[in-house]
Amino acid sequence: TAVGPELPNKAFINNVDVLLFAIPTQFLRSTLQTLKPSLDIENLPLLIFVNKGIEVGTNALTLEIIADTCGPDIAKAATFISGPSFAKEIVQRQPTSVSVASLTELEATKAAALFHQPHFRCYTGVDPIGIELSGALKNVYAIASGMADGLGYENNTRAMIITRGLSEMTCIGTAYGASPLTFLGLAGVGDLFLTCSSSNSRNYTVGYRLGQGERLDVIM
Repeated sequence: TAVGPELPNKAFINNVDVLLFAIPTQFLRSTLQTLKPSLDIENLPLLIFVNKGIEVGTNALTLEIIADTCGPDIAKAATFISGPSFAKEIVQRQPTSVSVASLTELEATKAAALFHQPHFRCYTGVDPIGIELSGALKNVYAIASGMADGLGYENNTRAMIITRGLSEMTCIGTAYGASPLTFLGLAGVGDLFLTCSSSNSRNYTVGYRLGQGERLDVIM
């Protein structure tokens, strides 16, 4: 059942198996604050978050926002999906793999089973911080890669940006307590490579147009 601009009430939530959050990170805190009275830890649907980014003003990741608004038990049940996956290609049933992570391995396994298809494979893990940071930080390097291409630089430069970007992402991630191995997986180097290499990436395209001399206010 699709829910429009009105958030689901407790009766609705108690009768669904999955709540999928696909809203901008900047609006997640207020959404969860509204939903909190309807979330019962004893009768909690599978909570899946596919939003990417870091909250402006607090620098909080989604997992931290969930813990702040709904408490640590809800945060432990939250599941995150990230990886190299352009929506258009998924719809075309092109082979795709993503990372699914939760602080609770059982929750990650349940989410992976929900989405698993012959053309769409989910690999589970218990490092949501790692895949969250990967999904947010790779966009910075995608813009840089697009700018380099827009300026006329070629393969050497793109390889440098991707490789050094991966190194920086790993350093930042380990400082947050994430596993460095996460950044070598689908949500890390996989998504980084895809986003830095394709004109289907919005951030790459923004960078490319900046490199071509367009102003950011015109591009946006």
